Amino acid sequence: MNSQYKILAIIPARKGSKGIPSKNTKLICKKPLVTWTIEAAQKSKYINKIIVSTDCQKVKAIAESYNINVPRLRPDNLSTDSASSDDVIKHELKERKNFDIVCMLQPTSPLRDFKDIDDAFEKFFKLNANALVSVCKDNHSPYWSFEINGSYLKTLFPDKKINKRRQELPETYKLNGAIYIARIDFYRKNSSFLSNKTIPYIMPFNKSIDIDTNEDFNIAEKTLAKGKSSLS
Repeated sequence: MNSQYKILAIIPARKGSKGIPSKNTKLICKKPLVTWTIEAAQKSKYINKIIVSTDCQKVKAIAESYNINVPRLRPDNLSTDSASSDDVIKHELKERKNFDIVCMLQPTSPLRDFKDIDDAFEKFFKLNANALVSVCKDNHSPYWSFEINGSYLKTLFPDKKINKRRQELPETYKLNGAIYIARIDFYRKNSSFLSNKTIPYIMPFNKSIDIDTNEDFNIAEKTLAKGKSSLS
């Protein structure tokens, strides 16, 4: 267990979801989606306290079945589609003054396990970082992306030669939504995990599914089932 820093993990799990109704409590490999993240957080050797931020009584009951106290439900103004994760983190930090580092773990990343969390913390500490986010390699280079301007295609990167071969383009990475870590004093000043000083924790693509659609859910379930069968 970590002793130098007090680390708070926040799992944001609201009730509403447009893509998949009641997503966080939907069963995936016979367990509610949110439990995969709760279990990963509880197995981490670095996390001292876990908070589940929710407006859902069912999520509250699931969290409490894992001995995580949920003294109150999330306010309505932080449970809308327009409320951001950063709004939720800032709200939870207001009442918790005795922590040094905050970690956000979204329940939509069930393929991220405790080893990923601990490896991310070890990189964070080794580099004496202010903030870290998990990423995966971008399979489709954004240098080949366009927007439509009137009737014409317009490249997003006019200073780059888009006719280059894939091997000639810079490698790019995208957020995979699995792990966010920051020193709390830095987070309070920055109001975000992202800055020009944020370091990456690179995860493989096959562990980087961020569930947003039913297709994502089915892929994650098949991957989890395959992983469980390989351990049996």
